[in-house]
Amino acid sequence: MSSCSSQVKTQYLFPPQAYTIPCERSDFSGKTYGDAIEHLIKVMSERDLCASQIDSIREWQARAKQGFKQQ
Repeated sequence: MSSCSSQVKTQYLFPPQAYTIPCERSDFSGKTYGDAIEHLIKVMSERDLCASQIDSIREWQARAKQGFKQQ
């Protein structure tokens, strides 16, 4: 019955490193409403960049899953 068993090799897939860069989190040290607005603009930019990385990971996962289905 040893012919019925087969060795299963697990292969781990990791997303490209460009998608796993830590997201920036700027501290606020301003004192005026103008400082708050500048900080808000910076934080929104950081958020958009981080969200883009997450979207890229989701796209990569979808492509990887399609590759598994075709095998």
